Amino acid sequence: MQYDIAAKRLVEIAKEELLLHFLKISAKSAEIIEIPQETVSVKRTDFALLVKDKSRKKIIVLLEFQTEWRQDKVLDFHENYIRFKRKYKMDILPVMLLFRKNMKADGHYKDHNSTFKFRIIKLWQLQASEFLHKGKHLLPLIPLMKSTRKDILMAEDLIYKGNLPESEKLDVLTIFNIFIGLKDKNLALEFLKRRKDIMIQSPIYDIILKEGIEQGIEQGIEKGIEQGIEKGIEKGIEQGIERGTLQGKLEAAFKMQEAGIPYEKIKQITGLTDSLLHTTGVKP
Repeated sequence: MQYDIAAKRLVEIAKEELLLHFLKISAKSAEIIEIPQETVSVKRTDFALLVKDKSRKKIIVLLEFQTEWRQDKVLDFHENYIRFKRKYKMDILPVMLLFRKNMKADGHYKDHNSTFKFRIIKLWQLQASEFLHKGKHLLPLIPLMKSTRKDILMAEDLIYKGNLPESEKLDVLTIFNIFIGLKDKNLALEFLKRRKDIMIQSPIYDIILKEGIEQGIEQGIEKGIEQGIEKGIEKGIEQGIERGTLQGKLEAAFKMQEAGIPYEKIKQITGLTDSLLHTTGVKP
């Protein structure tokens, strides 16, 4: 499952709070910088912050969000660390935020020829009650911590009644719902029904919804019947809060054209531009 949209927006609005409460870095400034893309394998769950602390010292914090612990992802993380070290020639602090429990997870990789150390924040070990009042932008992470239903409902109430700017509140509620889905899908659906009226105003909700529609269409086409497409769309909307990538859209567009769906209809449903569609051979 992909949570790149939610993770990206969370970093944008909560970078100072993430630095302070997870890394004990009191930042004078922090800005997201582009990851050097020397290869096409760079993931959208990697984020880099150019941080200047109170003493004006600069450091790059490389953030990696991972739902599950996988050894091969550590190698990808190492690769990105090397990219940054080569390009910026300054101190790099690699940090992984791990969502789900895995007793094998640690911040140390070693083989016969290399060693890579990084800081790992195991969200499932953190007491949710200690973070309820540390910053409203961090509240979407409460469901991923050691939390009860009461903690999650309290976090929801704090977001909903808080004094965040309206646009940020909408996004924070949407991110919150996405991460609840990792903890308890039934609770996520319950929340969605309760807050959908305001969440649909969030731009990231719209993006997720479109990706869910794409996923549903792709599933429907694979069934090969019109009824399957309709059911796929319905299911895709529901699953859209958890799934969907640009690559998936492109593949779905290609399959739709193979199934005889008109070009303009494909463009309308996927929301892809002409240039992106043409890269996969989908043309009028």
